[in-house]
Amino acid sequence: MLTTFSDNSSMWVYFNVPEARYLTEAIQLYEQARDGQVKLLGATHPNTLMTLNNLAGAYTLAGRHSDAIPLYEQVRDAEVRVLGPTIRSF
Repeated sequence: MLTTFSDNSSMWVYFNVPEARYLTEAIQLYEQARDGQVKLLGATHPNTLMTLNNLAGAYTLAGRHSDAIPLYEQVRDAEVRVLGPTIRSF
């Protein structure tokens, strides 16, 4: 079990390693982090949104596009609510 939900740096290593076994493990870690963050911080907390975006990226790399798209949309919608529709990310 993860002891901290705000430290995505260790999971970043798993996420960026090309071997499939690490990708599977990264997805499991991101799912654990997501569940804990939603419970402790809420679904719209910036750390939760970062984890959701990272999980969506891991799903995309694993070819799980039908799982990734709703997460990307959830993150986008939350950012639009907070930042407004005219904010650009660079």
